[in-house]
Amino acid sequence: MNDPIYSEGIELIYILLLKVSPKKKIFPSWIKILRPELAQVFTLGQVLYNISNVFPCYYDHIESAIDTINSTKKFDKLIISIYSEEQTKKEKYLEVSNFLLKNPCISEIKIIVQHFCLETWLLGNKKVGPRNPKTQELKIYKQYFDVFKEDPDLLPDFPNENLNRAQFAFLYLFKKNAKRKKNELYKSLTKGCLP
Repeated sequence: MNDPIYSEGIELIYILLLKVSPKKKIFPSWIKILRPELAQVFTLGQVLYNISNVFPCYYDHIESAIDTINSTKKFDKLIISIYSEEQTKKEKYLEVSNFLLKNPCISEIKIIVQHFCLETWLLGNKKVGPRNPKTQELKIYKQYFDVFKEDPDLLPDFPNENLNRAQFAFLYLFKKNAKRKKNELYKSLTKGCLP
């Protein structure tokens, strides 16, 4: 290809983000800070950065990313970012690692396991949401697990509503910020992290 991105000595990285859409805004911003020399592109023709938004078929997406990397021979690294969800970070890492043993990639692979979902990180923002909730539902959530006093990464399941911890984190976050629309909420909670 004649695209200048293929110049010798340029590191090409394929990043696969699995699940929620807010990562589409947050991760590119973090990457700009951590690796400002990288350029974000969106097509295979440009070949540098790819984001996927589907779960739970993440194995299909990982396999597709590996196929692309192996067939094009243009990428130096595959970075897989995934939530641990209901598993520990170690369990999720081993799960993905075992899958990768059956799907060899010619490039270096880095697995980033986030425990356990983006919403817990956002719940940790002490400036967001009322410290003294008004709604009965939020009072119950706070009494069960107070994210202002406890580490949101330790948020448990919420059996009263048959919610796993990821579902509970999602509802807790939006009940804390009920007046905001979903997109506005993620934008305000990540202010300073996003351009």
